[in-house]
Amino acid sequence: MKLRALQQMFFDARSKTDDRLLSQLVADRKVAPEPGLSIYRNAYHARLVEALENDQKLLARYLGDALWPQLCTGFIGKNPSPYSWLRNFGDRLPAYLRRTEPLSQHPEIAELAQFERALLDCFDAPDATEPGVAWGAFAGLAPEQWPGLQLRLVPSLQLLSVRSNGIAIWRGLKAQSAPPKASLGASLGTPTV
Repeated sequence: MKLRALQQMFFDARSKTDDRLLSQLVADRKVAPEPGLSIYRNAYHARLVEALENDQKLLARYLGDALWPQLCTGFIGKNPSPYSWLRNFGDRLPAYLRRTEPLSQHPEIAELAQFERALLDCFDAPDATEPGVAWGAFAGLAPEQWPGLQLRLVPSLQLLSVRSNGIAIWRGLKAQSAPPKASLGASLGTPTV
């Protein structure tokens, strides 16, 4: 069997047992193929949970030790990773939270996840190709110069549409204080990172 085919079988075995893969595995004196594959599957699941928690630290803290593992197991079960790397594994988490009951009844959870993903994406975004302009430079412009100005936004800029106080909750968690009670349509203020 070619290495690429064996790798694909292992990749597919994350969620189901394949007898063809079991027949390719050699038992050693410590672990038979079937329990070995189960250990691999559990370790893979644990690594995905770890990746989600690294990307969603404050969401994990907000949900707590009881709900966070349940969320991870549900998300992993419905969204097997199509990637061979972990960086983008959690990209679909906010959408999952918006459509999955009972979490979808709490929009602050999806918005907290969306905000944490946006921060990751900003960190990884390309640098601006032109130098920035300080706000003070605009104060010296004559009124007739304003209509001709063209703004270029930095590549990391993202506009998030929110309807809850999820960002305020993020701020409270980040400051290691009690987050505000979840609410809809609350004044969100300007997020500072």
